[in-house]
Amino acid sequence: MRRIIAAFTLLLFPVATALAQSTPMWKSYAVTGNPSDIVPSPAVASWFGKKVDAAGGASDKQTLTNATLGAVTVNLFASPALVTCPVGSCPPATSAQLAYSAVQQYGVTSMDRNWELGAVFGLIDTTGGGTGEANDHTDGAKMGAYVGLMQTPTGGPGWAFNSNIVRCAMPGSVNSIGSYAGAGTACTKAQQGTMSKYTSTIGYELDVSNFDQDSNGLPPTSPFVVGQYITTTSFFSSYAGVFFGIGSGQSADAWHNGIMFSSPGSGGGRTVSDNTISDLSNSDIGYHAQGLHATATLYDQTTGKYGLWIVGNKAIEDIDLTTTTPVGLAVNGSRSSSAIHVNVTAPIGISDTGNHGTGSSYDDGSSSQNGMNLHGAYTGAAVNTQNANATTAVVAAQGQQVCWSGYNSCVKYDGTTLVYVRNGVRVASIDNNGNMTIKGTLTQNGSP
Repeated sequence: MRRIIAAFTLLLFPVATALAQSTPMWKSYAVTGNPSDIVPSPAVASWFGKKVDAAGGASDKQTLTNATLGAVTVNLFASPALVTCPVGSCPPATSAQLAYSAVQQYGVTSMDRNWELGAVFGLIDTTGGGTGEANDHTDGAKMGAYVGLMQTPTGGPGWAFNSNIVRCAMPGSVNSIGSYAGAGTACTKAQQGTMSKYTSTIGYELDVSNFDQDSNGLPPTSPFVVGQYITTTSFFSSYAGVFFGIGSGQSADAWHNGIMFSSPGSGGGRTVSDNTISDLSNSDIGYHAQGLHATATLYDQTTGKYGLWIVGNKAIEDIDLTTTTPVGLAVNGSRSSSAIHVNVTAPIGISDTGNHGTGSSYDDGSSSQNGMNLHGAYTGAAVNTQNANATTAVVAAQGQQVCWSGYNSCVKYDGTTLVYVRNGVRVASIDNNGNMTIKGTLTQNGSP
């Protein structure tokens, strides 16, 4: 909705009787000379009671119809004493939820193509530029409307501002949902789903237009331009800056999306340019998710360079998994390079200090040419088991080979015999009884 600027105009709900400026049908005795035209004092007093003084007077229990107040200032001081029924929905007169207000305004729309507004407050800001010195400095501040509530030590629950919009409902009278004022009566089963899909329902809209300059910081570097500013001046911490709730007993889910940022506009401008969410709070935990998330806690379908980009220096670990989930980390999908790529300068590339019982520290069930391919630069050994607390360094299955120089020189055990194979030819063997057979010559006390 575009901004609306208007003079202070108060239109009260129209009553059925059309009132006109009434005058008594008196005649002047000085003109007519007729004694019957002399008006007795009780009649004069009765007419005075129907009139309001034009200058500096007071009025009580007056009804204004289609009235325009053109005063420079209007001051209303009153306590909540009017029985209030927002949008015509009242609880029973004996209900504890009966509401009272100091000022109330009702109306019913009557036009199809025109905007219709229950109340308008407007202000043109032309003074005070450059007076403030900080993003929230109040010197020279202007406000289109201000709503405030102060709770004393004996005060009840408080809302500084409460908006309420109900889709597909009728003024509920004593049948309002939950007997609350303004709740209304929900549509019948037959009426549900009959409203136009182009009839939006918006609880609150905040419009900001910046035609001055880019704002990406705080004064004096940048002007402070934000859509909503939540700040406090307190002795104690409060529960939450924004809290989503749901009605007691409601069976339907409240929202499909808790917070949603729309797609870029047709002109190419994006809803957010730099950070969709920027956290500079220094809180103990940046993002804390609890509850049951049937599919995923974090679901990323974006395209770009990185799915998760961590560059800050942490005291212990960049990522810590402390769960009893069956799989701690799963990597799926099809990739052109590596499923996991480690490119760090550290004493140990991958460290496993856990307890896997009768399982394995590394379990490879993949389909590939090599289960492990070592092609780095090692000053010691490619595989070093000297510090392993194990009685067996390497275990190979029956029929499997251990080869050197590619697959040219291999040793394997075929179930009965340990065989040395050179270029596919069996050149030496030792059977289970210790008998050795060699294809060539056995030299004693020679130089191998």
